[in-house]
Amino acid sequence: MMKIITDHTFQAKLLALCLIFCVHLELCGQVKNYALDLPGTSTGIVDFGDINQVDNVAEFTFECWVKLDSWKEWAYVFSKIDNTSDRIDIQLGTQSMKRMYFHVANGGNNYAVVDNVPINVGQWHHIVMAYDGGQLAYSQIDIYIDGVSMNKWYKNGDGLLPAATPATSASFLLGQNFDGKIDEARLWSIKLSASDIVSDNTIDTHHPLYSDLIGYWRMDQHSSASSIIDYKAGLNGSIGTGVNRMLVTDNNGLKYKIVSAYIRPQFYEAGAVDNEYLRNNNDIINIVAFPYADGELFFDFPVSTGVLTNATHLSTFSGRNGVLDFNGTGSKMNGGQHLMNLATGGARNLSFEAWVYLDSWVNWSYIFRKQGSTWLDKIDLQLGGDVNTQQLYFHVNDGSNTYAAVNNSGLTVGNWHHVAVVYRGNQCPYEQVEIYVDGVEKNLWYSSGNGVMPANAPFVRDDFELGVDFDGKIDEAMIFRVPIAAGNIVNHMNNGVTNNGWPNNQITAYWKFDDASDPGKDSKNWVNIHNAINAVIAGYEGVEHRLGVAQGDWQAMMQSSTARQNFANNVRALIDQYAFDGVDLDFEWCYNNTQCWTNYGSTITALDNVLLPGETFSVTLHPLAYKLPANAHALLDFVSIQSYGPSPTTFPYSKYVSDIQLFLGYGYPKDKLVAGLPFYGVSDPKGLTVAYTEIINAHPNVNPATDQVSMLRNVTTGSGCSATTTQQSVNIVFNGQNTIAQKTGYANDQGLAGIMYWDTATDLAYSNPLCLLRALNAEMNANIQIPVTTTSARIAGFDREVMADPISKDKVSLYPNPSSGHFNIQVPSNKSFNLVQVFDLRGRIRYWSEVNTGGVVRIGTREFSKGLYFVRLSNTFSGEFEQMRLKVE
Repeated sequence: MMKIITDHTFQAKLLALCLIFCVHLELCGQVKNYALDLPGTSTGIVDFGDINQVDNVAEFTFECWVKLDSWKEWAYVFSKIDNTSDRIDIQLGTQSMKRMYFHVANGGNNYAVVDNVPINVGQWHHIVMAYDGGQLAYSQIDIYIDGVSMNKWYKNGDGLLPAATPATSASFLLGQNFDGKIDEARLWSIKLSASDIVSDNTIDTHHPLYSDLIGYWRMDQHSSASSIIDYKAGLNGSIGTGVNRMLVTDNNGLKYKIVSAYIRPQFYEAGAVDNEYLRNNNDIINIVAFPYADGELFFDFPVSTGVLTNATHLSTFSGRNGVLDFNGTGSKMNGGQHLMNLATGGARNLSFEAWVYLDSWVNWSYIFRKQGSTWLDKIDLQLGGDVNTQQLYFHVNDGSNTYAAVNNSGLTVGNWHHVAVVYRGNQCPYEQVEIYVDGVEKNLWYSSGNGVMPANAPFVRDDFELGVDFDGKIDEAMIFRVPIAAGNIVNHMNNGVTNNGWPNNQITAYWKFDDASDPGKDSKNWVNIHNAINAVIAGYEGVEHRLGVAQGDWQAMMQSSTARQNFANNVRALIDQYAFDGVDLDFEWCYNNTQCWTNYGSTITALDNVLLPGETFSVTLHPLAYKLPANAHALLDFVSIQSYGPSPTTFPYSKYVSDIQLFLGYGYPKDKLVAGLPFYGVSDPKGLTVAYTEIINAHPNVNPATDQVSMLRNVTTGSGCSATTTQQSVNIVFNGQNTIAQKTGYANDQGLAGIMYWDTATDLAYSNPLCLLRALNAEMNANIQIPVTTTSARIAGFDREVMADPISKDKVSLYPNPSSGHFNIQVPSNKSFNLVQVFDLRGRIRYWSEVNTGGVVRIGTREFSKGLYFVRLSNTFSGEFEQMRLKVE
């Protein structure tokens, strides 16, 4: 997609640098699929040296994708040849017969042959050579081309090959005399069956047979121009004369896709998303900004670095380290405009905490203040006019002088006190405000006389100020965007902020005053989280970290051309300042309002005009509201479909399919559509939302094929002060692992650009077998490239757990194995399990059942395809598990 660039010198320079950088390192955007381009010469090879793991062994499998530029007779796809009688290889034979040879020779020139192979010049094909010398005649070798088993004949006519491969010190080579392309080559230490083969997706360390993988060459690594990197064991290959890497755009059997993940910064900071989880997405959308009506940007978690006036930093004071000293009249710390606000109006909920020390009681000074053009639009915590009465006022003035106050607050001169105020605008009279001093809630009186405060704080875009005219010290000041409980206040007072869980992940500003070089430093803001995400993906190629802009006063902004341009310029500035890789807009929704869609299209045009080539631009739309003008969606790199929520009727697979067809029918190109998946559930019919993590916590033994469960939830009936909340059993509709995998497979089969989901914080850890992202990745990997610092070093993994093989066989027995109809699991009396699961090679659960502890479990396998599986016994209460490998014949 070509971007139109405004004529700015800075942008021109940035564009030039971007193009140079991308051309040189090929690092722009998500990982692209590359293949080897081999010239058809004897030196046009990749040499991996002696891979002795295939010497004198009874089993191995080699597989890869190939595309012939010409059929060059006697060329090799791969080879390890000492002499004619000691060799393993795949070799092209005579073109007229379309013959291919599959040699396993150990002291004699033995081979299997396939004639009339369904391989055409100029087309991609997947080839598998699977060998087991211990099998009977005619069963030792299987050849699969494009997933179809080939008929073979043998040199000696007896259907026999050697019982083991030769022991040879010859190099393992790719592509000698081969004229064409080779991609996604894998070498295994076992004979794969048809059901074991994964040709349409890359694999990772969670693949159940990963421990049997000898070498894995994806051909995609950009870090070295002279080597082909092995992702498994560091068996890297040297590139020969005339061998190049080429971008693959025409292999419909193996397409790299977008795996797009939304992150809410507060939940990422709280530890809801682990590093391995993050690295299994190639498009990370960090939702940090929201538009004001005038096109300025609002931030829930702004950078609120304080600017000091008539205030100084003290390293220690009266038992506390790092405090601000405010010097009375004219003193303050300016924390910026975003605090105690929303993009669309005043805050409905908030809390404030701080330690304060009064040097003197300055009448009508402020602990904090956020005031507009008039004192009738402000929110503050203010000292009263008489030190003797120790009055403390909490104003929420939304057009009138409204406050709650406390007499004899307990704030005394010359002592540290912990002060907190909590505001809940939607509560009933006398319940909207709480004020605490030293952890004790105070009795309040109200200006209105009826205990009523405004339902919202005033919409004030002026600056938040701490310590206005205050004479004393302030320490550990923090603002929350939610009301916090008395227990939280007491815990913070006694222990400080010790974790990032609730409600600490809702802190919108936190001034510790511990850094003498930057005394007004705000330690809780979206930029810290942005930097933390960047640190996790640093060095990993093919992942984009993009700016997410959501909701706010978006419809008002889009109505004005001036506001639209201001919005576009502010997004441009934010991308430049924080090096985002692009932007995603989540504005919900225009429905069928023609003018709204016209305005949305104009907003997309304004933003596209300031974006640079290589910066990804997307929007997310819902099937209830999806009709962007054609000229607008032509400017986008892709459109995400929110095929979920808010109704439970939007979750089934059939609705997902119809939603995709709806978008395609409207005219969105399939290669610009990203299908959306829910990683949460909704209640039917109550309309409550439930994270997938909550569902699994309530139902740890849930069948992965299940898409509905019952849960106890708090249900509110009525409204306002008459509302009541009771705990009820409700039906939760969601997507389990099987449905997630099925939906992902459909998007792949339809040729869509990829998958997105909502959201990272609602899923399980990636190491958990029930993780939804793992089910997604089993069908569509993100393909992020791991860092390579030297081509001779063993390649590091993704910090992923590799399934052991086997685990504790001496304690838990599985028989018969191989199985041809059923198998038994013998559990000793000293073991306690309540769940059995059977995984296929894609990590999908093919069998699930609750079991009694101890004894024998019998499981039928007649509905299983032939191949390898993993059987996992778990105790969902203790976390203990045993895992074994099963072969089904």
